[in-house]
Amino acid sequence: MSGQAAVVVGVVGRPWGRRGQFLVNPLGSDPEFVVSRGRLRIRPQGGEPRDHVLVGSHFAGGRLVVEVEGCETPEDAQRLHGAEVVMEPAEFAPAPEGTFYPHQIEGLRVVMPDGREIGRVERVVGTAGPDLLEIRTAGGGPSCRSSKRCAGWISFLESCGSIRRKA
Repeated sequence: MSGQAAVVVGVVGRPWGRRGQFLVNPLGSDPEFVVSRGRLRIRPQGGEPRDHVLVGSHFAGGRLVVEVEGCETPEDAQRLHGAEVVMEPAEFAPAPEGTFYPHQIEGLRVVMPDGREIGRVERVVGTAGPDLLEIRTAGGGPSCRSSKRCAGWISFLESCGSIRRKA
């Protein structure tokens, strides 16, 4: 793995069927993108990521179902339940001009037009609606929990003016 933190692109769901297949719940990712490399890098809770060769994938009821080598039974699949599917930042294609992947936004300084720093983007929060930015304020706490600074992209950018790469 590179020096940058792995990016979570999905979470292993419940077992599917009797052959060791399981659901993968993509997180803000195109399901096809998650399986496009021919392998899944799965990081169990509290463990190190490990590559699993992808045997096959399909959709059932709109859900992504995958089968990987070494996962032969529902019990094998259950052991992976809750694990994260991760990718290296370098594995992402460059974002289109003027756009960013969520992992590229995390850690950026949030600055008002007058130069006053509000804090840093702690994380991008996926919701049923638009994604939100969680800002860790200079005071320390995540601002969307303490001072309601968690906002949708457009209203947030309009109210704060800009975001700049961390120094």
